[in-house]
Amino acid sequence: MVSRSSSVESRLARAIAAMAVCSMIGIASGAVAQIPATPAPAAPAPAAPAQITATAKPPKPKHHIVVETSDEVEPAHALVKLKGDTWVYSRPNKWSHRVAQVHMDKFINVTGSTHYYLRVKLKDGKVGYITPESVELTRPVDRTFFLTSDSPVYNRPNRWGRKVSAVHKGHAVHVIGMALEYMKIRMKDGLEGFIPRVALE
Repeated sequence: MVSRSSSVESRLARAIAAMAVCSMIGIASGAVAQIPATPAPAAPAPAAPAQITATAKPPKPKHHIVVETSDEVEPAHALVKLKGDTWVYSRPNKWSHRVAQVHMDKFINVTGSTHYYLRVKLKDGKVGYITPESVELTRPVDRTFFLTSDSPVYNRPNRWGRKVSAVHKGHAVHVIGMALEYMKIRMKDGLEGFIPRVALE
């Protein structure tokens, strides 16, 4: 009897122990389930670019560069006075070779006109180019002429000038100056410009 009772008690003790272990496992599982998941660390935000405190320099002004596209010359004949010392260039632009320097109040022989320059012939026979602004190009006149042909009116005394108006054969024009092969006129509305001298012949 004692042996059988001890066996029963032993099995009962093992069963109680197994139940206790299961209970503890269940409690532990619930505790683990209640622990909130730790969020993954957020990626660091990109660093803002450093602000430039230095004041930007203003852009340099662009200078208009005048360059002749050809050496085409409109023939002319005039002796004009220099308004100041200036260089004579081998070609009609300021980046060409300097032929000579001419001086204020001297006279220089103009033999032609390009788009932006005057062709001149020096006393030693050399030929070069100067800017129209360096000479007293227009000689004052105050006369009235009748046109012998229609003509455009240009803003400067060469055929490359911009056309600003037109005059017509048989009409009278007030001539206020002469420049190379052109006459400077003043129209009734006050507009001034240049017409070829042949329009008055």
